[in-house]
Amino acid sequence: MKVESGAARVVASGVVTTFGGNDLSIDLDLGADRVRVELVFTSTGGEPSVRTEDLPKGYRLCCDNFDDPYGRGSAEPVLLGALGDDLIFLHFRVQLFGRSVDRTVTYTFYRAKKADLGWVPKDG
Repeated sequence: MKVESGAARVVASGVVTTFGGNDLSIDLDLGADRVRVELVFTSTGGEPSVRTEDLPKGYRLCCDNFDDPYGRGSAEPVLLGALGDDLIFLHFRVQLFGRSVDRTVTYTFYRAKKADLGWVPKDG
């Protein structure tokens, strides 16, 4: 199956529910490359926020106050990083229903050619 949206190709997508209120780890297999994305959930009572941390071969997204049944997540695809001539993006939404400690996560990973997006790295 091949799924595309604009210049991007969907490389993985799904809906998953966490287990026992635990965080979520997704290992994205991109052929010769593997990227780990961890979604860590906390509730401090403030406004929803996301903090990103680098992992040795991936990223940790620390999602605070994603406790809404209507969902919180990325407003647009989040650039995770570059793999050669390609860029890897993640789009996600997190929902918490009722009194459950488990969050439902809908996610899509995209891969797009830098040249197709007109991407130029920032200096610095």
